[in-house]
Amino acid sequence: MPVSRTTHQAPRRPVPHGGPGPAVLFPDWRGRPLTLCRALYGTFPVFRAAFDTVCRALDDVLPLPLAVVVFAPQDGVDTRLLATPQYGRSALLAYQVALYRLWQDRGAAGAAVAGDGVGELAAGHVSGTLALRAAARGSVRPPGTAGPRAEHRLRSAGHTHLLECGPHGPAEDLSVTVGDTRAVLTALARLHRPPPATGRPPTIRCPDH
Repeated sequence: MPVSRTTHQAPRRPVPHGGPGPAVLFPDWRGRPLTLCRALYGTFPVFRAAFDTVCRALDDVLPLPLAVVVFAPQDGVDTRLLATPQYGRSALLAYQVALYRLWQDRGAAGAAVAGDGVGELAAGHVSGTLALRAAARGSVRPPGTAGPRAEHRLRSAGHTHLLECGPHGPAEDLSVTVGDTRAVLTALARLHRPPPATGRPPTIRCPDH
């Protein structure tokens, strides 16, 4: 089931502070192993429940259960599968959906969601326009060739903050890197702050490590 390359409305309204409000950006898998933040899984029941739900859907389309690969001993044979597109993209889908559910539970779902590649599947699912099984099937298919466009769409729409869920490049100014549970709570607080009067809107980045 294809996902239209559009910006989806988030299912819950964010805390208003003028303009379109914050938005959530789901980037594509970028070809490197995804080391999931196990602290989030062990600390936040909402994250754990959502991650497990996506894993169950993915188990129907993967040769080996995703949880076995994700939580395998580091440097083990199974862990190396995360460097492959099939498991790398699937793991990213589960991570993005679970992290979004955590933010949503904390009242920071955003005014809109958008994504590229497998991130587009995550955006479609959390917005309610794509069934989880369809997203799971899409994540194991060969990726397309389209470049990143979701961030441009969100910024063009004037969203004051971007919450980026996934691996990324060098951090930009006014960004917050989220890598552990304390940083998650710090970034939540920042997402609710008013946007800066001048300059580029901040991007709050949630990496996978």
